[in-house]
Amino acid sequence: MIARASTPEVAAQFVPYVDRVVTGDEPDLIHLADPAIAPAAAALTDPGVTVLATPAVLVAAGLGWFQRVIEAVTPTGPPPGLREVTADPRGWPQWWWGLLVGFGMIGAGLGAALITIGPLLLWYDEGYLGMDRRHLDAVNQNLAPFLQHDRITMAGTMVAIGVLYAGLAWGGLRQG
Repeated sequence: MIARASTPEVAAQFVPYVDRVVTGDEPDLIHLADPAIAPAAAALTDPGVTVLATPAVLVAAGLGWFQRVIEAVTPTGPPPGLREVTADPRGWPQWWWGLLVGFGMIGAGLGAALITIGPLLLWYDEGYLGMDRRHLDAVNQNLAPFLQHDRITMAGTMVAIGVLYAGLAWGGLRQG
C-alpha cells in the first residue's frame, strides 16, 4: 500500500503501516491510465519504479488485468521434459508429482473396476454385513446390482479424475 502525505512529519507517522509513503511528486511513480498490457509490462521492467493503475484501467480492463500483466512480464522457457527428472524424489518438479497422482488414480480406478466385475462382496464386506451374497439376495434382489453399480461408478469417477490430474499436470503445471 502506498500513502501520499503532504509533509514529511505526516509521512513519518504512516511509515509503520504502509509499504511506501510519497510526499509530493516523485519521478519513480508511474500512473497507468491505459488498460493495454504492453505499457504496464514496459513500466514494470524497471525494478526501481512503482507502478499504479488508475481506477479507470480496472474498470476498462477488468480484475483479470493484474494477472495478464504478471503473465506478460514473467520470463518463460521451454517446459521440462521427462529426461530432466532425477532419481532423487526431493528434486522432482510439481508436475511430476501431479502426473504420479493421476496415474495412481487411474490404476486404483481400474483395480476397483476389476473388483466390481469379479467378486461383488469382498471379505471385509461380508464381515461388516454379517452375510454373504446369497443372504444379501435373500434380503432384497436389488441390493447386489445396486452395490455393483455403486462400485463401478466410483471406479469410473476415479479413472476420470486420474485422467484429469494427469492431463493438468502434463499440459498445465509442466508448461508453467
